[in-house]
Amino acid sequence: MLVGCEANRKTRPAHHQSLVWFTSDGKKWTQQLELADPDFWPWRGKWHNCKEYFCGYGCRTDNRGLGLYTTTDGKEFETLVSKLNVESAYPNETSVWFLPDGTCYTLLRTEGVHSSQIGISRPHYREWTWKKLGAPVLAGVATFQKAARIGSGVPYHQGNAYFCQAPPDAGRNGIPSRLTA
Repeated sequence: MLVGCEANRKTRPAHHQSLVWFTSDGKKWTQQLELADPDFWPWRGKWHNCKEYFCGYGCRTDNRGLGLYTTTDGKEFETLVSKLNVESAYPNETSVWFLPDGTCYTLLRTEGVHSSQIGISRPHYREWTWKKLGAPVLAGVATFQKAARIGSGVPYHQGNAYFCQAPPDAGRNGIPSRLTA
């Protein structure tokens, strides 16, 4: 399964449409299929208990927000939460993880506010608690989960690279520290 997004402002009423292709051998691919809602961009999904979960964010200035979606086949999608309760002018890129007990964590990049957030939810993932990290990170760059800690290696501003590591229940404990070469 390959997921991408098409930006087309000339011939479509929607500016962005996420697309998906499938292959069984890595050589022959299906025709593209439209994925989720127009002008919502799905970001970095994670499979858990035979379902893929991902957040999608609004790409236009009049539909800013973050929703939670799921699929069992990559073709049909269910909206679990149409608008998550995130305090941000423009929530966007996300990375999703699950702990063995089913708890879901989402590392969220935000724009307009210099603070990324960690979202926490329990099954069935309809209610979320968000905690600000106190510093910006790029959620989609490099993330991991190990021993109940979440980390993100990210390019930062002014040419410095930073590493953010936080326990899932972190508040300001997740402030990035600069990596030295």
